[in-house]
Amino acid sequence: MKKFGFFFLALFSIAAGASAKTAAKPAANLAYQNYSRGGELSAKKKWPEALEKFQAAIDLNPGYIDAYIEWARASLMAGHRREALEKLSAALPLARNPADKERLLKERDSLSDIFYTNETFQRYQNGLNYLSLERAGSAVESLEKALQTEPDNVAVLYAYGRALQAEDRKKEALAAFERAFPLNEGNRDLRMDLADSLIASSPERALQLLNPILEPLDERVAWLQAQSLASLKKSKDAIEFLRASFEKNPGWPMAPFWLGRLYSLESDGAWNARKYLMTFLKRSEKAADLEAPEAATPEIRKLRAARAEAEAILTRVNRSLE
Repeated sequence: MKKFGFFFLALFSIAAGASAKTAAKPAANLAYQNYSRGGELSAKKKWPEALEKFQAAIDLNPGYIDAYIEWARASLMAGHRREALEKLSAALPLARNPADKERLLKERDSLSDIFYTNETFQRYQNGLNYLSLERAGSAVESLEKALQTEPDNVAVLYAYGRALQAEDRKKEALAAFERAFPLNEGNRDLRMDLADSLIASSPERALQLLNPILEPLDERVAWLQAQSLASLKKSKDAIEFLRASFEKNPGWPMAPFWLGRLYSLESDGAWNARKYLMTFLKRSEKAADLEAPEAATPEIRKLRAARAEAEAILTRVNRSLE
């Protein structure tokens, strides 16, 4: 009896599996038919109708990555960028393989900063040009005009946040970054600037933002990670992380300065602070040369500011060692 029962269950399972596969084929075929019809409607620029067909394909086959991508494109063309980007993000957990995930990420990157009009693009470009000339007020004005026509353009939002930062309008800059980030979490520079803006007020979230980009590690991410740890009163962990990262990447130009600054805040860190600060000052001497042709660039000015701070810290450290 037990053998018969097992045999019956086995036959039932096989039959059920075959039935499911048979049912799956019509669903997949119907999904493809809706997808194809959506493509035809998109070619005729009938965006609402195309969106309905692509959505029907998704409903029939929730893992249909091509349908998600075409839905997002049609949504963008219909003037709904935010919905398009949200759709692509929703599809990421459904990607069956790395290639599909990469396609979705690339599409999200592409759609996040496509410009609808040349006028908006020109305002954005003007904003970037003003930023490079360190005319932050003019950059803010130009980018605000761009946002009036394309409020969900990630490139414009990000540039706007940077311009507000340059004007020392930190809360407004943070708000701009917060608006932009959910639309394209794959934007590495935006992720770093958002984390940087949160270190003082929310170091735990800053660490969460940095975690996905710790590998491969670059110098700025390492410093942001160390600052976040220090903001959580984990100064020893911050120093150890930055020191280990610097040992693996001895060519990083600013790491000795940051290590010297962190060590200088420790009661027993004076000697190490002195060592790293002197290393930084020696390494950066030529780059910060006042006679260098590039002396007026923002990078050189930042370097000179770091050198001035390093010299002040070193003076204080040397006094403590006397």
